[in-house]
Amino acid sequence: MLAALLAGVCALACGAAPGAPAGPAAAVSPAAAGYLVRGVYGKDGSPDGHSKQMQAGFNTFDVNPDRSQLDALPAGAKAFVWLGGWKKDSCTFERDDNTVVRLLQGIRGHSAIGAFFLGDEPLASACPGGPAKFRARTALVHRFDARPTFTVIQEYDPSTGERFPYAPWRGTVDIVAIDVYPCSFANGCNWNLIPDAIAAIDRLHVPYWAVLQDFQDDYYRLPSAAELAHQWQLWRASRATGYLVFSWHWKSTELSSYPDNVAQLATENRVPFTTTG
Repeated sequence: MLAALLAGVCALACGAAPGAPAGPAAAVSPAAAGYLVRGVYGKDGSPDGHSKQMQAGFNTFDVNPDRSQLDALPAGAKAFVWLGGWKKDSCTFERDDNTVVRLLQGIRGHSAIGAFFLGDEPLASACPGGPAKFRARTALVHRFDARPTFTVIQEYDPSTGERFPYAPWRGTVDIVAIDVYPCSFANGCNWNLIPDAIAAIDRLHVPYWAVLQDFQDDYYRLPSAAELAHQWQLWRASRATGYLVFSWHWKSTELSSYPDNVAQLATENRVPFTTTG
């Protein structure tokens, strides 16, 4: 599934040695978390925030860069560690380099780290210097930890109308995650979005994760269990090396109140994610 998988397993599952910085970004196995990432955003209302999610088959969870939060994860769980947002108005990270270094030193070498999340949905059209800043942030992370960085790129740039604006982010992070949310109140489910996004990201020949929809807000509609299953069916025709689900808890919607959706998530998490990659 992944280039240089054996190297990825060692560097990523075991973690960087706490006494020495990791090598530069180019030395990292570029896609892998060393295991199949089945991740989910948000907390689930259990005492540790993730036990219900783990029972549904997820293995990678949304965690802040805090050693106590990593320690509190269920046994065997991994984390995608949120290193702070990207401010589109000022084209800067909300946390400066010194703050990120301090946070990385505090969790250095922790075995539960699966990946580092660098900002969410940056737009190169709004911030032409953004990709270079993400590349530099990846290099900073890899001074302390070899495990991969990622960011999430949306499938539509509202300022330019461009569909699938992925190209500027090639080489800026180790994994490009792409969120494609097909179901809305106004338009139902547009099932062309996922294969079109796959075609666009595959042209770049970069490691990527899928971000699937299981939430709703004023625009997006919560998918049914059958619609969840169809999302997975489409993504299994991709070269994605893992996936995240957005989101167990978003605004007023909490998936524990939708047992059919949780059951479908558990079913999908049991199925091998065999892609064309």
